[in-house]
Amino acid sequence: MSKLFMISLITVLMLAASCTKSSDITDSSNSQEPANDSCSVLFLGNSLTYYNGMPEIFKKMSEAAGKKMYVNSLTVGGVYFNYFARNWQTYDMFRSRKWDYIVLQGTSHKVGFLDSHYVIRPFVQQLLDSIRAIDAETVPVLFMRWGWLDGYDYGKDGELHIDYLDFQPMINDGTVKMAHEMKMLTAPVGEAWLDVIQERSDTLLFLEDMVHPTYTGSFLTASVFYSIIHGKPANENPYIGNMNPDSAIYYKEMATDVVFDDYEKWQIPD
Repeated sequence: MSKLFMISLITVLMLAASCTKSSDITDSSNSQEPANDSCSVLFLGNSLTYYNGMPEIFKKMSEAAGKKMYVNSLTVGGVYFNYFARNWQTYDMFRSRKWDYIVLQGTSHKVGFLDSHYVIRPFVQQLLDSIRAIDAETVPVLFMRWGWLDGYDYGKDGELHIDYLDFQPMINDGTVKMAHEMKMLTAPVGEAWLDVIQERSDTLLFLEDMVHPTYTGSFLTASVFYSIIHGKPANENPYIGNMNPDSAIYYKEMATDVVFDDYEKWQIPD
């Protein structure tokens, strides 16, 4: 069975669950109140989300495919889920309209250590309880983060070190485990970043601080969200943003491969 046929088949299966309807706090509304047949997506996160206007890249990519979109975000630099769980603005945003998807980004590096999930989970559960109480049809999406390019220091005094290529798979596995156990869709952003870096030794995804994304990194991230939320291959989307055409095609293909090559892995388990 050809890979193209498999992607087409998976795309059909995803339609029912996808949007296919006819440092400072950022609360960014990207359009006027939309029509009822639009897809509404809220991004909750920190600078990994808001750098380069990633939610807007996702919105424009979606609109390039003919989709009516309402995209908003509540982002705060340098914070994690504990901040959002304790912030009244979070819950006001949840109640502000009917959301099809709410993207949650705010896991620390602790997500890569399974024995540290107990630190993160209570705050995530508080957010999920609120989302589901307000609208049981809203799909929560857990943003799989990327690790720092220069690795991660840990231990009581930071005396231990783990390289990026060793730690990113731990982050990926920890994110999937948490998403499955807490009934969330997984956006495999970190998996896509790892694949690109392994294939090309590509540091073009990172700024010089080896933490934050370049525009290229944000474009790859938006491409993952396009595929996982809409259930359509990003490499069939015409939008290139500020990328050159060849680079845009490459990164959209990488996002498509990650989402569709292991589709079931990212889904909410029954």
